[in-house]
Amino acid sequence: MEFSPSTVASTPQNHIASTAQRKPTRTKRVWKQHYLSYVLDRAWYTKQAQERFCSPGEKSCMHHRTRFLFELLADAGLRDHAMLRNVKLNSRSALCIALASNSSEGAMELPSQEKINKLKMLLGTDEPPKWYEYDS
Repeated sequence: MEFSPSTVASTPQNHIASTAQRKPTRTKRVWKQHYLSYVLDRAWYTKQAQERFCSPGEKSCMHHRTRFLFELLADAGLRDHAMLRNVKLNSRSALCIALASNSSEGAMELPSQEKINKLKMLLGTDEPPKWYEYDS
């Protein structure tokens, strides 16, 4: 059997090698999810949870912190709208109350200004929410 360029090019090994060396024609866009949110101070919400829910001498209050945060969302009228998410803050992970996200058009809808103002009052801040990158 004589080898010609057409028979060599049609062998499976050459086909695999030629496709592996191809450069993609499209570049994949990197999409980063962000949340419009209020970053929570861990010491603050831990203290709030301890004062409200922990019995004297109770060692672990982790489940009480979660309970406190969900009650905070409910008190602001945001239980069905806001989410607790981790975001990047100064190259560290921080817990936040996320009001909106860039993940879809529907996720960009903000709650009413009345609910945001109530949350601000409960958090003790006058600052508007800010965009933070999701920390997966």
